[in-house]
Amino acid sequence: MSRRYISRIPSSKGYDYMSKRNFTLLVIPDTPHLKAIQLDMSYVMFWLIFLVFLGSFGGIGYLLYDFHNTDQSHNIIARNLQRRQQMSMLNQELAVLERRMLHLITSATEEPIPVPESNENLMTYQMRLERLRSQAELFTPILLKRVDAVHESIERTKAIPTNWPVEGILTSAYGYRASPTTGKWTFHKGIDIAAQRGTSIISPKKGIVVVSEYQSGYGNYIEIDHGYGIRTRYGHASKLLKRVGSNVQEGESIALVGSTGRSTGPHLHYEIRIDGVSVDPQKHLETLEP
Repeated sequence: MSRRYISRIPSSKGYDYMSKRNFTLLVIPDTPHLKAIQLDMSYVMFWLIFLVFLGSFGGIGYLLYDFHNTDQSHNIIARNLQRRQQMSMLNQELAVLERRMLHLITSATEEPIPVPESNENLMTYQMRLERLRSQAELFTPILLKRVDAVHESIERTKAIPTNWPVEGILTSAYGYRASPTTGKWTFHKGIDIAAQRGTSIISPKKGIVVVSEYQSGYGNYIEIDHGYGIRTRYGHASKLLKRVGSNVQEGESIALVGSTGRSTGPHLHYEIRIDGVSVDPQKHLETLEP
């Protein structure tokens, strides 16, 4: 059975059409019976305007989301470039210091010492020798201290985790937010990454497990010391795979995603702390998403 549809708009002129504001929809089946559906014009216009608004709002929302992601990507690229430049500068300074030390050593061992021809020259050489000895005693510790400082800066920078600890979706960033469990405005000291229960959590850098226990807030919780005052925390795990004292390598599985402690669903709460102070993990991650 086929049907034909005819829409009829009242044909009154001028303001007569505007006053009626309705459509009559006729359904014409193969049978002689007609079915008329009358639609109010204001109702139709409301839904048309609503759909147009919804489409525009969705388009603007997508553009804002895309702009935000693009901006974050540019920030990550800029931070990575800055980190590489800092590493390059530290390596260059270390190379300069190494050349200076090598020059001091070779100068002291290879340069011939002239034999004084008189007592007067002998006194002059003795004074110069004492002055050089004093300068060497003063300069060498400073130089060695600077070498150690540069070396520590390089190792400290290398120890900061730059990889994501789990594959998932970032659901809560670092900073102030409304707590998902209490609704209160609180400071979030890490980031939350939603993932399926049982997903492997890895250590982004090598280190030593210093905490592996259950805590009321964190739930099943692991903390890793990466050296140089850098530590990472992993909360709400369903299962802990490492004990206190365990040495873990970069990329090694340490726990499984869960929802223990104060949690509203399976996810990883991830923190980076430097000298006991929490920092934004996203400022050190090399990619925008896990």
